[in-house]
Amino acid sequence: MSCATDFLAGTDPVFKECTEGIATLSRIVVACPQALAGQARASLVPALYAYWERFFRITFAEFLRCISEANIPFANICSALARFKVRKHALLLDSSHRARILHTIDNRSLTDTKAFLQEILNEMNDIDRAFGQPVVFFDPSAWIETDSNVRYEVVEKVCRNVGVDPEALKQILSASKIALYPRLKELVDMRNDIAHGTTIAPLGQSKWDELQSFVSTLMNAVQLLLYETLANGQHLAPTASVPP
Repeated sequence: MSCATDFLAGTDPVFKECTEGIATLSRIVVACPQALAGQARASLVPALYAYWERFFRITFAEFLRCISEANIPFANICSALARFKVRKHALLLDSSHRARILHTIDNRSLTDTKAFLQEILNEMNDIDRAFGQPVVFFDPSAWIETDSNVRYEVVEKVCRNVGVDPEALKQILSASKIALYPRLKELVDMRNDIAHGTTIAPLGQSKWDELQSFVSTLMNAVQLLLYETLANGQHLAPTASVPP
């Protein structure tokens, strides 16, 4: 099974789950008395956003899982993914040892200090050896950082981390006459205002339909973009070929 085919097999179920969940939100509104429908729609905006965040996190994690299971040599992976992996290891090494290094130097014997520095050197050697091994992203979901909300800046950062051009996502959405930045900002801001009690004003049917349509279209565009990235071999170095 190719990377791209494996990706679709892994993400189709979550796409189905989220689209069915979004449809269920509308059925909840329909089941409400007409006088309460506007308030119900507003109250369900955070749930609508939650489906977007869930889909985003799982789909990008699946992208990394498929690459990990493809047994791709480090030299054959695109530079963005290679840098992403090495940077993550370097950050973990730095955060876990910076304070301990100073504490050991100041409070332990020179022998203990030398032994601890040797441990760090061994870990750095492990990173160095990774350059000669297949690329693996252990626990892929841990590599996808959504910060506090999956707004445009997060989408852009995650895309660039994994070697995907966020401009390509904009182009896919433009075919549906959707401008990604303002529409996603509107969804996230509305979710935050409602979730944090800034405002819980009734929401009209047309705006609810617009938000639902946007989230569904955005999820479809993200899945298509990542699928095409794998199918076209854009996750690989320019000199590498796409496996059949």
